[in-house]
Amino acid sequence: MSVVIILSYWFIGQKFLNITEVRNQATAAGITKASIYFLGVIYWSFINSFIEECVWRGFIYGQCRFFQPQLIAIITSALFFTLHHIIALFFYLQNPILAIVSSFGVFIAGVIWSACYERAGFWACYISHILADLAIAFVGWHLLFA
Repeated sequence: MSVVIILSYWFIGQKFLNITEVRNQATAAGITKASIYFLGVIYWSFINSFIEECVWRGFIYGQCRFFQPQLIAIITSALFFTLHHIIALFFYLQNPILAIVSSFGVFIAGVIWSACYERAGFWACYISHILADLAIAFVGWHLLFA
């Protein structure tokens, strides 16, 4: 997933993102220094991903799996995971179409992580989630500071 995130940004995202607007939004959010960004990366990559894995795989997927066959549970929990990100992205981007399109990869990740949770357990999903978030952080770093 990390490679897909970086390659998608490198070959597609750079063409469609307004870097000036991204930097303005980051400044408005208080991300004015690399050190502040780094602290955010630590939080999102290690703490938030842990919480998301506990909630979305440990609880939501677990509940879906209790009531549904495995494949349906994987898809259902991935859809809820994606909806959560669409809502968050909409408030940040203020563009529902961009939020939905941006969340397509989140849905794929949700499917992969739920299937991974079924086969390999929590820690495999958590480590994978960290790596995906670090790839996103690399993209953010490039957008804001490169």
